[in-house]
Amino acid sequence: MMPRSLALLTALLAGGAVLAQTALAERQIKAAQDLERDGQVAQARQVYEQVAAKDAESPWADDALLALARLDWPLSDPDELASAGVDQAALASARAHLEELKARFPDSDSAPEAAWRLALLRLLPGSEHFDREEAVALLSTLPTLYPEAKEVPWALGLAARLQLLADRKESARRLAFELLSRFPDFPRRGRAWLVLARSEFLDGKVPEALAALGEAQLSAGDDRPTFRLATDLATTLDRLAYGATRGGNAFELDKDSLVVAPGKLSGLAFDPEGRLAAVMPREGEVLVWTPGEPAPERRQMPGIRAVAYDSWGRQWLASDTGLMAPGGLVFSLPEGAEITSLAPSGPRSVWVVNRDANAVLRLTAGGAPAVSAELAKRTSPRAVVEAPFGGAFILDAKQKSLVHVGADGKSLHVVSLAELVQSPVDLGIDAFGRLYVLDAKNAVVIVLTAAGELMHRIALPRDGEISFAKALALAVDRSGQIVVYEGRKRRLGWWR
Repeated sequence: MMPRSLALLTALLAGGAVLAQTALAERQIKAAQDLERDGQVAQARQVYEQVAAKDAESPWADDALLALARLDWPLSDPDELASAGVDQAALASARAHLEELKARFPDSDSAPEAAWRLALLRLLPGSEHFDREEAVALLSTLPTLYPEAKEVPWALGLAARLQLLADRKESARRLAFELLSRFPDFPRRGRAWLVLARSEFLDGKVPEALAALGEAQLSAGDDRPTFRLATDLATTLDRLAYGATRGGNAFELDKDSLVVAPGKLSGLAFDPEGRLAAVMPREGEVLVWTPGEPAPERRQMPGIRAVAYDSWGRQWLASDTGLMAPGGLVFSLPEGAEITSLAPSGPRSVWVVNRDANAVLRLTAGGAPAVSAELAKRTSPRAVVEAPFGGAFILDAKQKSLVHVGADGKSLHVVSLAELVQSPVDLGIDAFGRLYVLDAKNAVVIVLTAAGELMHRIALPRDGEISFAKALALAVDRSGQIVVYEGRKRRLGWWR
């Protein structure tokens, strides 16, 4: 496809008929844009479709196809993916228009945005065509194909994050450094520093990771989510790496934050914003505590047994009859299954503990066969959390062990807890993959690396006015703060 200026010159030289056709297409595009601004979307769509159907050499057909894709699916900011609606027909139409644009007009000025939007469509969590690897391919090639496009820094940043999620640290670093060096004024450059911080941590370089998190805070500017995340991660990393060596404990009970639940709780989960959800099964309610608010929001949900959040902040629930998943996803559960713990894994899969069969399963929406986790013959799984880079960690109470399984359910590593705990009842994980095990009998929380190395032992108070002698559940947020539920007094306490 020739540049638009050259196409117009060609049309001029070709004669009045072609020039008139080109001028008409331009007027049609402007008319459609006016209709769109006035809210007459259906009429605007008809005009765009007329322009898009014209000769492949029309210098305005690519604009028409891009406009049609925007009408179908207006989202262009990756931060909005979690809250975006999912209309499969509209998504299919948007994807068809974008693919046609890329095929017919690969050299047009609309092509970079088409590639960007196609990548976002692959990352929409509720889409049937969610595919991180396809998104990475689109994003990674965009800067090479269209080096001057405005989408380039966005593509570099998002591709770096996705490469890190896939455990491709070197590729993630390369993309992050390219973003920082080529686009020093990019408003979301702080996110590249977050990628570098996580990759340094994964290589065991804690001081370098903390330095990168500091750079993320300094360069966040108006990007408040990045500033908050960098602060939370720095708090977690600093506490775990150095907290206990500074003359005090790495974790302290915040006595001002003690809360008494209105009923007995059976499960806890933090969302990415630090809100705490808990299930109150006898009353058929889900409670949600917002930081700074004295009382929880109470939602009537009879039959709910467990709650969890995925990486997009979407709530998942397990009930007596099945799973309540975002977007109305449907899962096939074994007959008589009793789900007591769940851990979302991507947008369409979830790990569940089925207490009825003493089993842990990975379920995928749409009727795909369940994957069973490899566990010992005599087992009693109590909790499951998603592992970094796929798979899951499973707390086996009877074997007093942590089992790391891959996405295929095969056992990768087993960590014995026999010398560390007596009665393990719950499991949590922080943003850096540190594991937190609650020992009910000893009233302690132990903090472990993914390899099973003991990092901290947090003693819970067992006597006096504030007692956690009957600790039953815990949750860990991304900043590393821990909340523990004590059953006798129905008390919740935060360790920060």
